[in-house]
Amino acid sequence: MGKKQNRLAFLFTTTRGLILGNIAIIGLIVAVFGTLSGPMKEVGIGSIVEKLTGMDLNPQEREGRIIMLYHTIAIAFLSLLVYIITDIVKMKAEQVKNIRNT
Repeated sequence: MGKKQNRLAFLFTTTRGLILGNIAIIGLIVAVFGTLSGPMKEVGIGSIVEKLTGMDLNPQEREGRIIMLYHTIAIAFLSLLVYIITDIVKMKAEQVKNIRNT
């Protein structure tokens, strides 16, 4: 296997790789959506992110965006906890593989 295949195998088949991927997803979500409110929007960074991502941020849809944001983070965090638990609890390799694939 080449270096690229080794990295992909590490990211998608090992507990450390899956945890790293989840942390990266949560970090990206927070980094993007964190620029859309508060001081970052006042400075003008929010409008840049809106244009780059093609978002249409209607004020009437604010509550829905907040709910989706927190649910997205919660699902990623929950899967992070599942990966940690499957690493700590003794399980058969087949069971761990089935849980990770889900």
